Formats: sequence, C-alpha cells, structure tokens
Amino acid sequence: MSWLQQSYQSLNTPLQGSLWPVVPTREAALALSLLQQMEFAERLAPGTLALQQSVQLSQLVRHAAKTVPFYARRLGAVPSSPQEFSDYWNSVPILSRDELQVAGEKVLSQSPPRGHKLLGTRSTSGSTGMPVKVYTSNVGRLFWMVNTVRAYLWQGWDLNKKLASIRPELESGIGKGVRAGSWGKSSSLITRTGPGVALSVRTPISEQIEWLKNERPDYLLSLPTNLRALREAGADLSSLQGVQTYGELLDDNTKEFVEAGMPWRLFDGYSSQEVGYITLQCEKHSHHVISDCVLLEVVDDNGQPCAPGETGRVVVTTLQNLVAPLIRYAIGDYAVLGQACSCGRSLPVVGRILGRKRNMIKLPDGSSHWPSFPYKDWAEGIAIKQFQLVQSRLDAIEVKIVAAETITTEQEKQMRLGLQARLGFPFEIGFSYVEHIPRSKGGKYEDFVSLVV
Repeated sequence: MSWLQQSYQSLNTPLQGSLWPVVPTREAALALSLLQQMEFAERLAPGTLALQQSVQLSQLVRHAAKTVPFYARRLGAVPSSPQEFSDYWNSVPILSRDELQVAGEKVLSQSPPRGHKLLGTRSTSGSTGMPVKVYTSNVGRLFWMVNTVRAYLWQGWDLNKKLASIRPELESGIGKGVRAGSWGKSSSLITRTGPGVALSVRTPISEQIEWLKNERPDYLLSLPTNLRALREAGADLSSLQGVQTYGELLDDNTKEFVEAGMPWRLFDGYSSQEVGYITLQCEKHSHHVISDCVLLEVVDDNGQPCAPGETGRVVVTTLQNLVAPLIRYAIGDYAVLGQACSCGRSLPVVGRILGRKRNMIKLPDGSSHWPSFPYKDWAEGIAIKQFQLVQSRLDAIEVKIVAAETITTEQEKQMRLGLQARLGFPFEIGFSYVEHIPRSKGGKYEDFVSLVV
C-alpha cells in the first residue's frame, strides 16, 4: 500500500459513517489528486515531461498576452504551433526586479480563468534594497501546500512524529514558542500528522538550545546560519531523525560543519517569496526543479541558455499563477545546471545554487566570483562568535567580528593574510568589532556582501 493510499485512511471526512473508502473534503481531494499526479509525472520520460510543461506554458503566455496589461505589448502575438512557440519563447524579454517593482498592479489579470482568484499580496524582504510586492492566487497557494508535503515525502520523513521549526516569520514566538496539533495546514490537509512546535529565529541561541531540549522533536526546520550557530554553541542535535534548511544559501562550509558527526544529512529547500518552491531535494540530495509549477532557465548575460556546468542567472516562470503571472523573471540568483539524478525522477536538476549577485566578490581586473573563506583557513584558533565580510571598495574589505575574547594585533595579521590568500587578491582589510551582526528585515544572514556597484 502506497503512502497516498494510507493517507486517505487518516483524512477527516464530511460524511459520517464512511470509513472506507474514505470520502475526503473537497480541498483535501484536490490536494491528494495533485500529489498523485505529481508522483506520476516526475518519472515521465524527459521528452514527455517537457511536452506537458510546454502545454501549460503556452496556455499561460496566451492568457497573459490577452488579459494582463503589463504583458500585452511585451509578449505581442503568441504563435500557436509548438515549433513557432519554441522560437518565439527565446525572444521574450527577461523581466527584471525593478521592472516588476514599477509594474505594480499592471501584472494582475483583468479576466482570470474560472476558479483562479486573487488571494492576497506578499512583499519580499528587499535584501537587495528593492522590495517587491507580488500577488498570490488560490491555485498557487494550493500548489505551495502540496509541495510542502511532497518535500517531506521525498525526504522520507514520518509525518506522525514531531516537527520543530525555528524560523524568522514567527515574530510572536520569540523566547516562548508556539504549539500546534499538527505540522501545519499544508500537511494536515492531506493527512493527520504528529504535533508541531515553532520558535522565532530571533530567540537567543542559548534559549533555543533549552527549548529543543524540552521539546525533543524528531525533525527540525531552520535557516542554515541558525543551525550553524546552534552547533557552534554546543547544541546536541544527534537525536533528530532529519533536518531541513531553507531561506538562505546553504554553502558547502556550513553544510559540512552542521552535518559533522550527525546521523543525518541536511535536506535543503530552494524557494523565493515571489515564486514559491523552485526545487525540492530528493533522497539522493539532488535539487530537482518542480517542473509542474515552474519553468527554470539558467542564462548568460546575453539571455542565452547556459550548458550544464556553466554559471548563469536564474530565470523563472510561474506556471500556475494565472492571476498575476511572472514570465521569465530574473529572481537575482545565480546557479549551475546539473546532470540527471539516479533517483529515477526525470525532473531537471540544479547542480549548484550560488546565491545573489551581491554575494559575489569583485576584483579590480573586472572579474567576479563567489568567495570561499572557510573559517579554519583564515581564523583557526581565534575566538570568533560571528563574522561578516563587507566589500566596500574594489580593493577593500571590512571584516565585522563578534569576538568571544580580545583579539590581538598578531591575530589580526593572521586573519588578514589568510583572507587575502583565500580571496585571491591583496585587499586592504580592516576589522571592526561589534556586539551583534543583525539579520536582514527578512530574518536572513549573509556572511559576505559586496557594496561595489
């Protein structure tokens, strides 16, 4: 018996006395139907999967050209034949963040298809200095909820157990946390779950550790930098059966540090406020693009497709939000396409997610790259609680440090030489000592930021 078959037996039913076969509520039936279709579609032959996606894409584009003021002139006449549409698609201009910001309500459809409704608005955190308002739909929300459960299933998590979340959205849970009888509406819509508890990420680390000891969860969901802070403070996470990160770039150094000595490996989610889920990680820990919800492209600076292994801009089209579509939207991230995964799913693979352009280091010769500076390579043996590197000029970097004890001139010299070696240029490196390095308005933390335009 599959998990989907078992889940029906745990559903609430609107019909008294109907225990088998269970008659689910309308919303639960929709979610289960979607999940079952996704389970089937993710193992289609690549060509068949691409064809199915193109059917939805062409429908979306024709709808947007006809009913969305912002796209009317931008998209022009949309061809009907598959071959003509393929050529046409490459000529559709890429949507920038500032264009979306200026467009405002012009991205709303004047005639949404039957059943598609405006649900609300959401604002991005504006970590780039350009917050954007996006519009959500009931259909997009349904797909978000189903993909939340889909991620748990791919990870092999037992939904009957206890889930703990330490997250930035939970302002009311600072210091004390909140409790629920389930893992949240997304999960409980489809099946009964174990209990869920949540705490704000802004709760001091020492209090987070105490909270985890008291709650004794089976699974934990949090930001990568928060998990690292927990491990650095001596939190024992070995009793957990699974851990998932989200919301920030999970770099190799953080991943290695957090996983060290643990009986589990981190699962990571890749999503954005504007788009929702973009990839999910399978049991092999590959990032699969959820092609039933988004079309993901990785393109070079000229808008041309990158080959696997080449770094490019992430451009995303939302396939299910017909209320306020995002078509060829450059979300600001860079990534590398990967090879097919051995898990058996034919969904495309993102080999590596590199992060925002503002997290790239820029060199005086005009080149740029994502910096790697493992702590052990430049500050081994130095008592640092937290740090952040800020590139203020092409030839200068400020290192903000929260120190556990006084750092000597000799130790500063060690750090300066170590960083210059790791970063590949003799930057002028200065140090400033602070009591705390705050997260962004969205609750995220970046260990490297470039202010060089």
